[in-house]
Amino acid sequence: MNGRRDRIVLAGLLGGLLVLGLLLAPRGTGDLTDPRASSYLSGPDGVRALHLLALELDFSVRRQLSSWSEDDPPGLLLVVAPSEEPGPGALDALEAWVRGGGVLLHAAGSEESPIARHFGTTLESLGEEGVEATDPDGVRVAAFRRAFRDHEGFTTLLRAGEAPVVVSRAFGAGRVELWADALPLTNARLRDGDQALLVARSFALGPGEVRFDEYHHGFRGEGGPLPAALAFLGSEAGGRWVIQLAVAAFLLLLLEGHRFGAPRDPPPTTRRSPLEHVDAVSGAFQRAGARRTAARLILNGLERRLGARVGDAETVAELRRSWEGRDDVDLAALCAAADDFEKEMKGWTIER
Repeated sequence: MNGRRDRIVLAGLLGGLLVLGLLLAPRGTGDLTDPRASSYLSGPDGVRALHLLALELDFSVRRQLSSWSEDDPPGLLLVVAPSEEPGPGALDALEAWVRGGGVLLHAAGSEESPIARHFGTTLESLGEEGVEATDPDGVRVAAFRRAFRDHEGFTTLLRAGEAPVVVSRAFGAGRVELWADALPLTNARLRDGDQALLVARSFALGPGEVRFDEYHHGFRGEGGPLPAALAFLGSEAGGRWVIQLAVAAFLLLLLEGHRFGAPRDPPPTTRRSPLEHVDAVSGAFQRAGARRTAARLILNGLERRLGARVGDAETVAELRRSWEGRDDVDLAALCAAADDFEKEMKGWTIER
């Protein structure tokens, strides 16, 4: 690949990263806070503080990741400002579950709450600033932005001025407790008043475990964390940032591993001389003080290789007298002399 093409490929990859960033950039104001009133979320709009409160009070707590069913075990179900409106079939199943002995605590997320309407009440606005609510026992709750307009048959548990904001009613063997506004139950506002005390009292009404409805916040399936992660990546601004960073990192890894230009030829291999090994072994014997032993072994090997072809044994004997038994023998020189002598005796041609 030539230099011009290398530059084109690099520019294309960088341009692709830029386009990807524009496509996956979060929309809106840039606020990465998840607005759902989920017990999985610790942001200001979540209700994880309620989940922790139930655990601290030693209630059996779990998150419901499937839709409502009349066959669900009895207990107390918290449905706080669901981000996905339930259908008529789900509402009928919820009512059947309540009539069978379940306790529902629902906090409305808007004036058009389908759950409040299904159970026989409607909502009206008190203004965006809200009105603080109190009860005869002096329990004070942070400002409510909505109140119940039609609440016939309900018992009022808490009022904001003259307007009922928390009401309760028995349905069959169960009970429904409705809050006109979910804001007081969020992480950001739970400590602003005594609402945690009221919710703790409601927890005690349930005949079994306390369940947080997460199905209608988009956290579905039996796996829990995995569906939550997939929903976060697929629909939330923060999730889109995570996807963008992951894809960008993957493309950069591909770019890092790409070879620009033709591969270079490997350097030529330089063969080492066999005499280097002789010198190395000789040096080892000399440092070990075993020159005599090494010289004797070299000469014994020479005799063994020559065998019966040696006509005059005096030649080898003379070589022994010259080299064997000396403490200062040069082993490298002895090896060279033995090699030359063997070639000469076998009639080999010696090239110098």
